[in-house]
Amino acid sequence: MIVSLYTTTNPNAQSVEVKTFTDIQKLVGGYIQVATQGLTETVLCNEEGVPMGLPRNAHFTGLVGDVVVAPNGWQDLPYGD
Repeated sequence: MIVSLYTTTNPNAQSVEVKTFTDIQKLVGGYIQVATQGLTETVLCNEEGVPMGLPRNAHFTGLVGDVVVAPNGWQDLPYGD
């Protein structure tokens, strides 16, 4: 599955292939929180981003840390190492 990664350090989105739920956790740097869910995609961020003091994400007002936009179905990915 290809997801879009919006980091706090890169002004451009990156396309990243993920094969497991754990891959997405690694991209956001921790536990996954659903920020918003639309008809075709879901915005995911780090659940503990605020207490961890992660920087604000310029692409998504009100979110901190790196953000992943994944197509629906991401929640069906298998867990990995």
